[in-house]
Amino acid sequence: MIKKILNTIKHGRITNIIKGGSNGSIVLLEIKSNEKQYILYIYCSWRLSIINKVLTGSNEDSTDINSRYNKEMNNLNGDVINNLIINNFGDFSINFKSKKTLDVFCDLTYYDNEGNSVENWTLCDVSENKCYNFTSNFNIENESYE
Repeated sequence: MIKKILNTIKHGRITNIIKGGSNGSIVLLEIKSNEKQYILYIYCSWRLSIINKVLTGSNEDSTDINSRYNKEMNNLNGDVINNLIINNFGDFSINFKSKKTLDVFCDLTYYDNEGNSVENWTLCDVSENKCYNFTSNFNIENESYE
């Protein structure tokens, strides 16, 4: 199920990136794929690399507009997703046409103060008004986008 959901963005183009500032390490990637609009919210740890060089990661300073974090993430705008590699724990790697790779690590394994699971990442199909949350229970929960 995880692979089927994430593969909907394969060959999609990044049309907008929202990150840094008050979002902290949370990243939102707006993606257009097959004439459909998707939004990928990444709440867990991630790393952006190219070949054998780390470019930035979720642990870096996102508040400085001139930081490496903001510059490298902005450079993803317009890039195309060539491939996704997904494991059974919800971790995945997005390989871009630019040879960059965004690795996402589902490390949120806790519950909030009320005992509810939290999201590691969410993929929303805006056109279909559907969101798929990969939670700290390591399963998918569905909800509407709006």
